[in-house]
Amino acid sequence: VMDGFDFLNSFLNDNHPAKSQLKIIVLTTSTRSDDIAKVSVFPQTIFINKPLKKEQIYDILKLEFNN
Repeated sequence: VMDGFDFLNSFLNDNHPAKSQLKIIVLTTSTRSDDIAKVSVFPQTIFINKPLKKEQIYDILKLEFNN
């Protein structure tokens, strides 16, 4: 069983060809600065606190897919 950080570490070490095209959204209730810092070292992650609002989804979609 993996927690979210185990998954991110495993993902970083994976050599899948599509990895550079993927984004991971970390949706959490944590507001701990050390959790935010841990996630920030992963360049393909977006950190969002719960509750998730539809405006946040729109913002992410615009930012990441408006090319």
